[in-house]
Amino acid sequence: MSATFRRGCPRKARFSNAALVLNAFTLIGSSGCYNYAVAAREPPPNSQMVAIDRNNPQTSTQWQFAWGLTNEPVFSPIVCTNGEKDAAGNCLHGSIDPCHGKGIGFYEVNVPWYMLLTTGVTLGIVSGVRTTFYCATSGGSESGPQAISGPH
Repeated sequence: MSATFRRGCPRKARFSNAALVLNAFTLIGSSGCYNYAVAAREPPPNSQMVAIDRNNPQTSTQWQFAWGLTNEPVFSPIVCTNGEKDAAGNCLHGSIDPCHGKGIGFYEVNVPWYMLLTTGVTLGIVSGVRTTFYCATSGGSESGPQAISGPH
């Protein structure tokens, strides 16, 4: 009697590998949209969420390279008037405050699915986050469930 051996993977195994790859991409695509948010509060005894301007969100994207080893300063919404900064990251000729001195009332960091995919494909060499902040208003505080759930 002679034994016969098949070379290569059986058809069933190839289907399993394709299903595994499809499931991996589905998992990566559905695991994006991480949200982290911080809301400013008034001092005690009130401790309510500070009122914010919901009609004027400020959104930008920050990129990190080489696993965060780049010499990027901490994100700041204050923009230099001429774009020039000294070695410490301070504006040389004045700055523009988008909140007009009232401060940030609500800050959100989001990692959309496409930025998560970019991070995975580049093995972390390139990664990004989207930040959105809402300026505080001079009006009083917000209270109730809407204040807890963030800007709508």
